[in-house]
Amino acid sequence: MAKSTLGSKGSSSKITGRNKGKGKNTSPVIVNTKTPAKPTSVRLIGDDKVILGRIVQEINELSNGTLSESDTIRALIRYGEKAKIADIFQAYKDGL
Repeated sequence: MAKSTLGSKGSSSKITGRNKGKGKNTSPVIVNTKTPAKPTSVRLIGDDKVILGRIVQEINELSNGTLSESDTIRALIRYGEKAKIADIFQAYKDGL
């Protein structure tokens, strides 16, 4: 990777193309590649901890590896990103 002359802020970002395709204009997108992780606390209530443990165990059996609870929560967030908001809200109401 070529050394950036933009300074320290520019060196922690990279520019990628957007809208690649026939006849479309490409506009650069700056993606921060060195964002430090910020811990986030999540309080699990009732059977949520048990359900999460079961999901982690089943994923680990499927993958023959060891995913942490945090890895599993991140995967569930990505999975939920594609779900309908109404379905997520209904699951929330069902859990009350």
